[in-house]
Amino acid sequence: MMHLIGLLRQRLITLANGHQEEYALRNLFRTFDVDGSGALSIDELAGMTSKLGVLVSDDELMALMRGIDENKSGVVEFEEFEKFLIEEPYTKYKL
Repeated sequence: MMHLIGLLRQRLITLANGHQEEYALRNLFRTFDVDGSGALSIDELAGMTSKLGVLVSDDELMALMRGIDENKSGVVEFEEFEKFLIEEPYTKYKL
């Protein structure tokens, strides 16, 4: 699972052209927030992994959602997405 997280983070950061500034990350987040709700649903998270070419099983997708969704709201808000990309995944995200 750690390999999956590292690969996903790497592809997202590459898509953001290596920028970790908030505006770049917000633009990236909006790319995957298809319904414009301001949060990523499980389906949008699945679309994100698919678009990035990261193959995940349903169980891995659920584990990823649980790991990123810190407030357990059932969706990934921008702040959680940003934290996922910026924090060191090997210490924080033990899915």
